[in-house]
Amino acid sequence: MLPYSSFQERERARESNTLKAFRKQLANQNDFINIAVHELRAPITPLLMNAEMLQKELGDGNEEVRIIIRNAYRLQYLAQNILDIARIESGTISLELSKFNLTTLISEVLEDHRSFVKRNVQMQFDSRIDVTVKADRNRIAQVLFNILGNAVRFTERGEIETTIEAVGQYAIVIVRDSGPGIDPQVYPHLFSRFAKKSVTGTGMGLGLYISRKIIEAHEGTILAANNPSPHKGANFSFTLPIVQ
Repeated sequence: MLPYSSFQERERARESNTLKAFRKQLANQNDFINIAVHELRAPITPLLMNAEMLQKELGDGNEEVRIIIRNAYRLQYLAQNILDIARIESGTISLELSKFNLTTLISEVLEDHRSFVKRNVQMQFDSRIDVTVKADRNRIAQVLFNILGNAVRFTERGEIETTIEAVGQYAIVIVRDSGPGIDPQVYPHLFSRFAKKSVTGTGMGLGLYISRKIIEAHEGTILAANNPSPHKGANFSFTLPIVQ
């Protein structure tokens, strides 16, 4: 029988080898995802550029070109989400903090979404409150894109209303839509990986999981609920610390 000290050394060596193998596997997985996302992005960029040039020539009313542009953006969005999932799981996602006007950022993201809104839908935003936060501007824009993208996708008619409030030391951003709302069976897992986002059951459910991780990294919270009766639709909200 081996002495106890020798047994401990052997177990430590086994654990060390297992950890090394795991780290190597994780590194290989991340390398593969980085390469795959790069290869996905390569054809998307010229596709978008040429489609947008074509839209300028034919005008905004050409539905076929709008469909091409909308789906190209969805591919771009999916590629970024896959990369972010890998970074979150490996603990390598980072924040580049700066002070910026949150109201201005919301206005910019809303403007980017107006061309995707269906004909019977109106987008509203009360921008009278100016709020400055210290956060990663690109990451907060990504959260807004995820939430507003869902609202636009699932709202066939009615309004998508975005509001911003300052409560104590926090800014609260709320997006209310007039879509089908959140399935009660989905609700407990809404911000988990691969959760379906509505009664339609479409989408991979990556965006809200990534959004939760981004907001939590900023020491904020993100919530969702169905609108109170008799209104239909859902509302999503998140908080960020205000710069005094």
